[in-house]
Amino acid sequence: MRHLALAVLLFRGAALAAPGCAPLPACTEEQVSTEKCCTAVTGPNALWISSFAARTGVTDSLTAQLATASAPINEQEVKELLGGVSSVTGKPAPPALFSGSKRKVDVGLKVFRVTNINQKAQTITLHYKLTWMWQDCRLLFNCSSRLFVDDGHMYFDNFWRPAWRIAEMEDTLEYMTTRSHMIFGSGWDIYNEERVSTFKCSLNFQDVPMDKQSCTLTLTIPGIFASELELAWSGISSEKLTNAEWKLTQGGEWSQMNRTANRGGLWEGGPVIFESELETSFEMTRDSGYLVKQFVTPAILFYLLSLLGLFLDVGAVPARVAAAIIPALTTSNKMNALAAILPPISYSTRLDSFMSMTLILIVIHALVYGFSHWAARRKKALEAKDKDLQAKAKDAFETTDPNLVPVHHESSLAKFERKMAFWVNDYLEATLRIVSPLVYLIAGCVLFS
Repeated sequence: MRHLALAVLLFRGAALAAPGCAPLPACTEEQVSTEKCCTAVTGPNALWISSFAARTGVTDSLTAQLATASAPINEQEVKELLGGVSSVTGKPAPPALFSGSKRKVDVGLKVFRVTNINQKAQTITLHYKLTWMWQDCRLLFNCSSRLFVDDGHMYFDNFWRPAWRIAEMEDTLEYMTTRSHMIFGSGWDIYNEERVSTFKCSLNFQDVPMDKQSCTLTLTIPGIFASELELAWSGISSEKLTNAEWKLTQGGEWSQMNRTANRGGLWEGGPVIFESELETSFEMTRDSGYLVKQFVTPAILFYLLSLLGLFLDVGAVPARVAAAIIPALTTSNKMNALAAILPPISYSTRLDSFMSMTLILIVIHALVYGFSHWAARRKKALEAKDKDLQAKAKDAFETTDPNLVPVHHESSLAKFERKMAFWVNDYLEATLRIVSPLVYLIAGCVLFS
């Protein structure tokens, strides 16, 4: 990342601190002009800065001197000037601060992997590292080497580190957290914090199984005003991010935004609080193969099994009932399985609509079979009744005329029942065999287009 490259450039060839280590090279004109040279500071602060810049020694000695704000020369005057501090836990003191500018901290993010995406909880778990870089003239020492102070060091808590917060963070695995400072003689501190954290990511499932989601991370240091400290992205990178079900945006393509956030006032009419804030967002595009295999393909097969039942003889009751009930039950179970992996949302998704349509058509097939079975039996009964009446009429009139139709008065309801039974038996299933697959095909294309 940019700040790491800068540190390597400034301190190329550095070695661990040791007796006789190479003195810190003088500041370049560019460092002075860009207010990145502590020793170029003039005025009252020059005394303690020059005293700190004279510190030298082996690693442990230097670390102790930096952590306790010890000055090898003019120690008493430095203590009085700095208010008797015995650590460097206060906010950084870069050269720009003494000319009236505000502190600036560069922040880099590297994502190692996405360990979990929980759709039901709408969370994502990341293994990542935040790298912070700032300059603090209180960390000067006269060696062109670097010091390492990790969270197991006795003086670790003596150094300032950002008490940062990501607004979307819900949990962190503390046993996976590591922290360390890498401090250079010119006062630059590169602070690394590696974590495994779970973040809230609001997902919209309307387009499932062809949905694209966007997650946002918002980073800030609560309690520090933007007028005191400014945060700026120095870069975002990642190792190759993969997931079985999602195609993830790689770190270099994540968005980066620096802004000042209005936190409002602490009380009505009080001063408005502004904090420096960083934001990044990335996208996840679902690979629909898994959901298609688990839900769409079985639903289509269940529908075809139900459709096949329309071509079976109405009298084959066991086969027709099986072709009607089994697809309905299995489709219903698949819908329950889909609901189990999604949160309790009130809106419909494409996949849910497709499954519901499949179940509705399967149920219609079952209902049509019920009507057809009734119509077949009723038509058979009515035809038998007509033959019986015709036979009785022939006997009564002693005729063998086959065209003789007996006079039989039926009520309007009976006539309607007769017409309904004959129409359902002759046309309903035949019509549904054509209409149902056409509706299913067109509706499926519309839902997944």
